[in-house]
Amino acid sequence: PRAWAFTLICSDECLRRFGGDRRAGQIRESLTAKLMQRYADAEKSSPYRNGGESLDRGLYAQIAEGRSEANRLMGQWEKAIQFQKRAIELTPDSAMRWQRLSYLYQATGQRQLALQAMQNAAALQAEKNSRGAPLALQK
Repeated sequence: PRAWAFTLICSDECLRRFGGDRRAGQIRESLTAKLMQRYADAEKSSPYRNGGESLDRGLYAQIAEGRSEANRLMGQWEKAIQFQKRAIELTPDSAMRWQRLSYLYQATGQRQLALQAMQNAAALQAEKNSRGAPLALQK
């Protein structure tokens, strides 16, 4: 699956740079479908399924974020946003996940939501930085 993901990233860049290469588009669609099925299989086979998400929220957040990225690569922006929001719901203290949501909002022209998501990311990062600073700097 990792090789598939890297191939998707490369095919996305190829399509962006060189336009509608039909074969690259077909490969991207095929690999995306396979990856989406793997994500679904991972959720179904997880020992944390059936309400056990609270036991390993990070795992489910990673799965949701992977689904978000796969949907973004397919141009399914609303689904990408939904899965990214799910990842944040599971791990709300992840500045990186808020930044990715901001990018998705910005890419879909939702500037106000993008700004709010980036502000959340900045606040989380500032909080993290202040916790890691020496005591003299925290005053």
